[in-house]
Amino acid sequence: SRLSKQMSGGVLSSDGERAQLFPAETYEVADGGTFAIQCRPRLVVDRAPNVKTDDGKRAERTALCLRDGGKVIDVVIIRGSDDGESPGPSLFALAQFLHRSGCESALNLDGGPSTGVAWREDGGVQLLAPRAAVRHVIAFHERP
Repeated sequence: SRLSKQMSGGVLSSDGERAQLFPAETYEVADGGTFAIQCRPRLVVDRAPNVKTDDGKRAERTALCLRDGGKVIDVVIIRGSDDGESPGPSLFALAQFLHRSGCESALNLDGGPSTGVAWREDGGVQLLAPRAAVRHVIAFHERP
């Protein structure tokens, strides 16, 4: 999708070497960028939690956390309990958790039934499948 400054939130952009998180309202598409995604809200900005109040809305969550000046991107998946007793964190709680975990910047990607992840381990694919269909996925590849 095209950049929507009216949507607000943040834009995580990477040139393949380093990622940065920008406010969507002031983001300008740069030459040479290889990847950019806009979502909301920005959970951690300049090493500080950016969600100021807890609306109580809890769900499974997917977020991107930048470390080491944007050289490292952690994909953070927080699932609810299988019995439905704990649906997952609020955005406020997630922002606090990511801040305590050392994220320099963090962007919420999605929440709820689309939260899922697959990764390669021990010669096979491990999967925490989303609970519903998803339209888009992001694939990260570790550099040698």
